[in-house]
Amino acid sequence: MGYTIYPNYLTVSGTQAAGVIESLDVVLENLVGGLAALEIMLGADGYQDPAFSAVVGTILSYMEDGRHRCLEDLRKPLVDSLKTIPDRHFQRAALKMQSVLRFGTIEQARAIADVPFVVLNAHADRVLSASTHMSPDFHLTNGEVRVLPNRSAGDGKQACSYNIRTSEREMESVLKTLAQWSPEILKALVALTPVRSSTAVLSVTLGTEDVNEVYIELQSAEGGVWSKSVQLAQSQRKTLVEWIESIHVSLLTQGFTLSVKQTEQAEELARLLAGAENVVVLTGAGISEESGVPTFRGAGGLWKEFNQRDLATPEAFAKNPERVWGWYAHRREEMGDAIPNRAHRILAELERKIPSVKVITQNIDGLHQEGGSQNVVEYHGSIWRTRCTQCQDVQENKAPTLSIPPQCKKCDGLLRPDIVMFGEMLDARNEELVARAIEHADLFISIGTSGTVQPAASLALEARRRGVKTIEINSTRPKNVSSFDLRIRAKAGDVLAAVLNYLQERT
Repeated sequence: MGYTIYPNYLTVSGTQAAGVIESLDVVLENLVGGLAALEIMLGADGYQDPAFSAVVGTILSYMEDGRHRCLEDLRKPLVDSLKTIPDRHFQRAALKMQSVLRFGTIEQARAIADVPFVVLNAHADRVLSASTHMSPDFHLTNGEVRVLPNRSAGDGKQACSYNIRTSEREMESVLKTLAQWSPEILKALVALTPVRSSTAVLSVTLGTEDVNEVYIELQSAEGGVWSKSVQLAQSQRKTLVEWIESIHVSLLTQGFTLSVKQTEQAEELARLLAGAENVVVLTGAGISEESGVPTFRGAGGLWKEFNQRDLATPEAFAKNPERVWGWYAHRREEMGDAIPNRAHRILAELERKIPSVKVITQNIDGLHQEGGSQNVVEYHGSIWRTRCTQCQDVQENKAPTLSIPPQCKKCDGLLRPDIVMFGEMLDARNEELVARAIEHADLFISIGTSGTVQPAASLALEARRRGVKTIEINSTRPKNVSSFDLRIRAKAGDVLAAVLNYLQERT
């Protein structure tokens, strides 16, 4: 059977219907409440329309009787009755709705805030002029925005996706604010009304600048996905991007703590970044420590508890692959629970603000890529890849559990983690990428490295010999501290938040 919401913007049929009927009932109740509120406000302004009142009354009776399918029959009468409302009454009713929204109870605000989504379907222009939505300067107080650039081949132009995650309450405000940008977006959100109340992720994908298509996708907490595509004017697209970017930066930069000296150092780094074109960032275990991934050499580091010769050398693997794999399976479990922290995400943001940012990481956790960085060299490999010891086939493998030791699906050979163990040579392709990056760099930044593992520990000195300014950010003093011109002793997340805030204020 089919299940059609009033008005006829979305039809759910077949097995999908059973999963959304409960949420549809809630939505319909909210919409009817909004219409009733509009009728009350118009009446308070001295306007009475029997036709409009009759339509609202019929909708209420249909809801009470459970005759949801009959609501479609009332669409045209509602459209016609709304068109007859004089502008002066409509505008004054809208002002009263805004007043209640600001100063009334939460229940009143929720009911009345839904009015534009109902009335739009009857008379979009009026709704936009009488919108009760929040202003575009609205910012989130929690959550995250992930920026996922989709690079297109050929002309070099890009589309970009923004994934917004926040609490249910703030997501409702995000959607209401998003609805302001154009009648087309408002209509799309009306069509997506069934999942508005349970939205877990909002994805906004924008086409390249010469294709003003916006793809809106809502993902419910239960895993359902609904989407709509709309067309925007160039100016609307630009404003929308600026608004989402402002939310993104606001979330990344709120709540950092630095001393006066650290703040001055962060501002100096920001000025250097503002003038740079080719930035190389070397990262070590310290940057992932803020995500809960244990370091190797710091206080409480793994090598204080375990012997690296027994667990992280090719000899140990050849002697007892089950034991070594048991160790790395435990590490995979630890890293699998970790999520990118603010430092990872700000580095990804800098990649979009500076012509070239190359991240060279000694970490094997993949958090830079998950945090949004596109230009990453995994100097020591990845724990999320396996390499066959016989046919050398390399595969991504993020399975939560592995048979120990795992075997190659192609040749039944023994698999090993695709990482550089102690005593092994680096991948020649990575060495070439790193050498080229240092050769072209005009700024070198080291974050969370111990300065003991070669050849990574020598990269700062090599950059400095070439006349490149070198900066290190670390909670503890690295062994190669003399290789740096600027030394910031603080958490990477706090420093980079201050840097991004400084750069944002000056753009």
